[in-house]
Formats: sequence, structure tokens, C-alpha cells
Amino acid sequence: MRSPAVLLMLTMGAGVASADELAIAVEAHVDVAVSVDVSTHATPSASAPAEGELVWSTPLARPHWEAAVAMALPLDTAGDIGLHVAAGRQLGGFRLALEYTRSDTAGDRPSKTGALMADCGLSQRIGVAARYRVGMGAPPVGFGAYLEGGAGRDEVSWSHSGTSVERDLMLGLGVELVGGGDRLFGVDIGARFVLAERTTTGFLTVGLIAGG
Repeated sequence: MRSPAVLLMLTMGAGVASADELAIAVEAHVDVAVSVDVSTHATPSASAPAEGELVWSTPLARPHWEAAVAMALPLDTAGDIGLHVAAGRQLGGFRLALEYTRSDTAGDRPSKTGALMADCGLSQRIGVAARYRVGMGAPPVGFGAYLEGGAGRDEVSWSHSGTSVERDLMLGLGVELVGGGDRLFGVDIGARFVLAERTTTGFLTVGLIAGG
């Protein structure tokens, strides 16, 4: 038979062990409860747009190289359908590009006697342009509007009156619809006005954009 002292020591030891086990169990329960509560009430990431939500970060805005080719339709009756091409880089909200436009033209030119005569010729313009884009849509596809301006050099080879060269300024505006991931593709519809010293020319451009 065990003595009371031994029983008291065993009882106290069991009590201490039980208290330690109870503290560990309570601590584990609190940790689990906090973890579950945090994971349950965590807010979604702000960088992931909700389905159907319009965003500004579209293929039009991300940095990329880009090439464009378009028909140049004269806004007046003097000239046939021309060709417009551009290649450049999108940086922030701006596209910086080199461009080339080739089109037929017609106008009054001075003859050898000094009198004006009707003449026609081939116009070839080389220039630089900065296009500012404002787009909206979803990450894989964007619709946008733009304003652009630039400067260039237009050389016209006339049929009967030699060659003329003019430096000019260009203003333009239009809309675009572009989609894609690493490779993008879309359409561009715009109007361009070329202001030179002696002439002002307007074109409607309808073309395609590709880049990556």
C-alpha cells in the first residue's frame, strides 16, 4: 500500500501534466481558429480584375514593337488610293513610329512659260509621328482612341513639271481595336491631315496593326 505522500506526489504530477496538455491544446485550437478565420475572410488580390470588369491595362498600353499597314483614301477627289505603313515602339501611353506614305496626287503647277497648268504626280512622304493612346477593355483585348502628331518630308515627282519637295506637319486622330497576348493583332481607322507650305492634304486610313 502506497503512502499518502506518494499518492499526493503522483496526483500533483498528473495535475501538472494535465495542465500542460490543456495549455498546448488551447494554444493549438486558437492558432487553427485564427488561421481559418484569416483565410476565410481574405480579400481578393487587387491586381486580378473581376470577370467582365473594364480595365486600362490592355494590349494597347503594354510596351511592344508594332507595325501597321493601311489604305490611304484621299478626302478630296485629287488622287487615288494610296499606301501608308508605319513601324515603331509603344512606350507608356505613346507610340513613337517612323512612317511612309505613297500616293498619287494632282494640282496646278507652273509651266515653263510661268503659267499654271494641271499636272499629276507621285507623292512619297517619310516622317516621324507620336501617337497618344487611351484604351479600355480587358487584358486580352482593348478598344481605344488616339491623337497623333508628327513632321515629315514630302517629295512629289510630277509628270510634266519636275520634282517638288516640301516639309510638313501632320495631325491625326482615330480609333483602334487590338487583341492578343504576346502577339497582338487589330484594326486601325483614322484620319490624317498633312499641312505643308503650299498644300494641305487629308487622308482616311483603314488598316491593320500587328506587333509583339
